[in-house]
Amino acid sequence: MPATFRVADGKTLASDLGNCTYTSPVVQGRVVYFADTSISAVRLPEEAGDQAECKELWCEDLTGDFFASPVVRGDRIYAVDRAANYHVIDANTGKSILRKTLELAPAGRRDGPNVYPSPCLAGRHLFVGNDAGETVLLEPGDQGAAVGSGSLPGGSGATPAFSGKRMSVRGGKLLYCVGEQ
Repeated sequence: MPATFRVADGKTLASDLGNCTYTSPVVQGRVVYFADTSISAVRLPEEAGDQAECKELWCEDLTGDFFASPVVRGDRIYAVDRAANYHVIDANTGKSILRKTLELAPAGRRDGPNVYPSPCLAGRHLFVGNDAGETVLLEPGDQGAAVGSGSLPGGSGATPAFSGKRMSVRGGKLLYCVGEQ
């Protein structure tokens, strides 16, 4: 279970805040979101003394296996499970707004898309990829409209990194840098 530590001395300030076995917690302001078989939001205190009094705001069940960490933008959480089921969740209530299956090819030795890379928000689009190296670009919002796609030879289980107008991502044994000419 995730915990909060004081940087100065490593003292545990709070523990058992949320559940995230494979994903990473995501922070926006003073709220931490945890995604796993459930999704929850925990408000951190403005200041912490010897203990941090954290408050769970909500907790909702999720279906699917989550290996990719979610993205939070404004009052929406965007999450994708291993089978490429795309979830849009209200960050204020935890209620599901949209769940739809993205069209991504099967990857590796699995029958399904195998989404391990975390979705990324860059510019005006969400980038969602799978281990086969396919990526779909989505418009953030409640509809999840696909606006483009791309693929890398050799597959890619890596989460892309963005710098300016360039995207770097590992594909097979290579590191690709994609950007404007």
